[in-house]
Amino acid sequence: MTLYKLGTQPASAIAKHTGIERTLVYKILLDMTKKNLVKASIRRGVKQFFIPSPAVIQQYITDQQSHREHVENDFAAIEHHLEQLAVNRYPHLPKISFFDGFDGVRNMYADLYQEVKINKYLAIKLFATNTFASQVSVDTTLKNYATDMFHKLQKRKVTIETYL
Repeated sequence: MTLYKLGTQPASAIAKHTGIERTLVYKILLDMTKKNLVKASIRRGVKQFFIPSPAVIQQYITDQQSHREHVENDFAAIEHHLEQLAVNRYPHLPKISFFDGFDGVRNMYADLYQEVKINKYLAIKLFATNTFASQVSVDTTLKNYATDMFHKLQKRKVTIETYL
């Protein structure tokens, strides 16, 4: 913004107006020049920087958004293949996870929900204990984790059977 406001200026002038160290400003301006956000010219042996038009910045933002969407699409495809490889990588080993503390309980519910979602389960069976009931009376955080997961499962129309 300062560069656009001041017009064509050397890094030292931009640094003075922004309060940022001149060498850092120079590096930033060079990086912005590589990205075609800023143009440079030499006047009396000193490199001067300027923004030719606000449209350059808008085009850069548009290009970055397009690139991000492309990467997200690629990631979705790659993630699917990685999940398939992970399932088939060690089929003979049992799958064991340990969950400890409040974060562990939250992660357990998140893990359970992800398994239901990935495998498109229509029903799940859970064992319950009255120990959990005594814990939630002390701290509602645990109850909130469970309630949140059950609401998500209900939205997916997953049947939940619990055994005490």
